[in-house]
Amino acid sequence: MVDKPNQPGLGVPADAAESRHQLEVRIAALRAELHAAEAALHALDSPGMAAVATAPADDAAATVARALEAQRQSEERFRLILENAPIGLSFMALDGTLTQVNDRLCDFLGRDRAALLSLGFRQITHPDDLEASNDGVERLLAGQATHFQVEKRYLRPDGSVVHGLLSVALVRDRHGVPLHFIGQVADITEQKRAERLLQEQAEQLRALSLVDELTGLYNRRGFLSLAQQQCNTARRHGKRVLILFADLDGMKEINDRLGHEAGDAALCAGAEILRACFRDSDVVARMGGDEFAVAAMEVAPPTTLDGYVRRIEEAVALFNDTSGPAWQLAMSVGLVEFDPAEPRPLAELLQRADELMYARKRARKLTRRSA
Repeated sequence: MVDKPNQPGLGVPADAAESRHQLEVRIAALRAELHAAEAALHALDSPGMAAVATAPADDAAATVARALEAQRQSEERFRLILENAPIGLSFMALDGTLTQVNDRLCDFLGRDRAALLSLGFRQITHPDDLEASNDGVERLLAGQATHFQVEKRYLRPDGSVVHGLLSVALVRDRHGVPLHFIGQVADITEQKRAERLLQEQAEQLRALSLVDELTGLYNRRGFLSLAQQQCNTARRHGKRVLILFADLDGMKEINDRLGHEAGDAALCAGAEILRACFRDSDVVARMGGDEFAVAAMEVAPPTTLDGYVRRIEEAVALFNDTSGPAWQLAMSVGLVEFDPAEPRPLAELLQRADELMYARKRARKLTRRSA
């Protein structure tokens, strides 16, 4: 396999990039030597060799010998580069068949040389990444590019997937006729794994930053963000949005008399009641302490504000009758509507709903005293 970087990071390792560059330089030099040797051999059969033909036979033989030796040395150096390269190397015919591969590529793909040479690049490429590779090959054959580079996934025989950074160049003869492809593959599997891990961690952190740990509802930040999105959508489509502000009554007494565990249980019970009274698409949040808020997009047929109040009160009463805790749950609510025809800021709507909630709470206390 390709050597892993000594230092953590998401980029292709610097030593691997340097090795690829050095390898490309050496391959270019060897190509030049091969072309020179081929030209020398070609010249022996050309009309221009008349002078050589009249030269002593020993001189002509020496010229041929030197050309053959130069070609042999170039081929040997190229073989050594191929076998000792720090990244995967391959030669590929124009039909996509692999004709030569090195050990690094075999290790990367989890296949022996014979098995790999019996396959084409399409058979070892993840189906979802074939299009990008095909597009690059077509551009090379059309003369629209001299090389291309793409990140792609490869399939191993055991069904696992590895990630590679593929660089491909098209080799042409002196007349510009395509001969074959040369491919280089750097193993970036660990890099992609690190990128996925960072993305998952970022998503988890984002979720935690928007969710209340105790109740599992959205927190204040989550509510303000998502409720604003609902209001924006409602304004575009001419819909109304219910904005509710709620407070659990008697929380201080529950905490003082029964302890904070009972208080937390009451908060979770209130959260579940609100969650059950609204749809999954509605934004239900704990704003902090014993305060909750809801943003609910208008549905057809619309529910009146009093209808929402009755629904919540009935759910609270059912909880108190059936769950049997050592405390009774009570909730005061205030409701307002976002009107797309006369839009008001979310903060203003929340403040108004809060005022209505406290007015209802005071009215309830007066009712109890007079009873």
